[in-house]
Amino acid sequence: MVGHAPRNVNAIIRHIVNYSWPSPYSSFSASFAAAAAYALAGPRGKATPAEPGWVYEIDVTVAIQLGARFVDPAREVLSQNPDIGAPGTIATFHDGGQDLILGIADPALHRKVLLTPPRQPGPAGHTHGPGPPIVHHELRAVIFALRDAEILATTDVSAACITARYPVD
Repeated sequence: MVGHAPRNVNAIIRHIVNYSWPSPYSSFSASFAAAAAYALAGPRGKATPAEPGWVYEIDVTVAIQLGARFVDPAREVLSQNPDIGAPGTIATFHDGGQDLILGIADPALHRKVLLTPPRQPGPAGHTHGPGPPIVHHELRAVIFALRDAEILATTDVSAACITARYPVD
């Protein structure tokens, strides 16, 4: 069930990055594997054979016919980027290395990337910045949304749209 907070890009970012509740969105995934990973972690703890997590499959076409509305969160966040060369910061840019996205997508496995000061211009190119890479919430939201093949519902989705339910443990 979706909450009744304002629906905007900041709410999308909070929903994805901070797991905020109440949220005006419900999360869905186009990837069974991503959905199963969330079901295994479970809102009430790790799934077990006695208490499995569940992945629900829905028919999006039927959901839309019944009035459900969906948004692509990565697209919504990226659409707010200013034009290249415009004043200000492009919040989905970063100053880290090419492996920074791995660190954002899987901080448990690639934590060092998030903590190591990135290379900066200097004598012989060997200068490192004073701290970890600069990463804005907008970039985290886009990477998390892509990692999870996330789709957000802006309305409730009727149980009539459920086509299958899969236990995972």
